[in-house]
Amino acid sequence: MTSQICFDASRVGSEPDRVLFGRFCAFDSILWVEFGDGLERAVRWSDLPFARALGLVPVTASAGLGGESVVLADEAGSEISVSAGSLRAFLDEQYRANLESQDDSERKIVGARIRAVRESASLSQQELSRRSGIAQESLSRIETGRRDPRLGTLRRLAKGLGLSLDQLMERLSATT
Repeated sequence: MTSQICFDASRVGSEPDRVLFGRFCAFDSILWVEFGDGLERAVRWSDLPFARALGLVPVTASAGLGGESVVLADEAGSEISVSAGSLRAFLDEQYRANLESQDDSERKIVGARIRAVRESASLSQQELSRRSGIAQESLSRIETGRRDPRLGTLRRLAKGLGLSLDQLMERLSATT
């Protein structure tokens, strides 16, 4: 059994993280997708890292609303949506590398902004470490962009800086 539904390509343009077309061939368990920039890929369902965790044996696939996902359904009609961006990252090494590069760049920007807020408060890393309870080494990793701060870490940084989380987030957004 094969099912396919296309998404209107004129609404997507050349967006690589949108799905124009999705088809699933139940005979060989192959998922076929075409992305907004024309890239076409086929993958065996069991080769996807999340397939087992989803607990679904699909029989159909289609492009989700706006091309933001691939919607897979089993024989009983149960559906799951798989993010088009996640699927693209798995199927396209260059796309995944670009995402990782963008993530690294953004992490460095956030780290530099945190350092600027700390320095504007005339605090050393060691003093902010003492006030926030965050190890100085961890602060260094955050400020140099080698580590993403978690929400709890941001709360502790805000407290150590004498700010609310909202105030810290405002300053991080305003700092250039």
